Amino acid sequence: MVGPKEAVFSFCNTEHQPPRSERTILAETIDRDEVEDLDDPPSQVCYFIVGGNEAGHFSLEPLRHELSVVKELDREKQSNHQLTVKATEDCLHTPANQSYNPLDETLLIVHVRVIDVNDHPPVFMKKIFTGGVTTNADFGTLFMQIKVLQTKIDF
Repeated sequence: MVGPKEAVFSFCNTEHQPPRSERTILAETIDRDEVEDLDDPPSQVCYFIVGGNEAGHFSLEPLRHELSVVKELDREKQSNHQLTVKATEDCLHTPANQSYNPLDETLLIVHVRVIDVNDHPPVFMKKIFTGGVTTNADFGTLFMQIKVLQTKIDF
């Protein structure tokens, strides 16, 4: 027997971007009542974040289903985020926080992977390196080793 399939939506955001500079439209829903009765106008479905946003990094526009980053992401602190989003026809009341339940078809798991930018580049120990190799050296002979200083990362 196969259990219910998880509803998952995945995308990437780049760390250290200004608030609301990266936005994603989440997948649309299907109201089964409306599929059965094509004469009725479609009702509005709103999306709300109901889990995984305790640090307040994300905002979801309920009517447009647009997810945006409102607080700077830092990959060194957290490389992945998992949100739980609820679809509902009640656009006036924000649903209570809840954990994901695969039996509840109104819930969606949203995975956000944070893309790294080189905000801690390595630094060479010296500005100039000199070395030499003879013409008799075998191919692949190691003749120089260059070191970089480890950059300090503050958390």
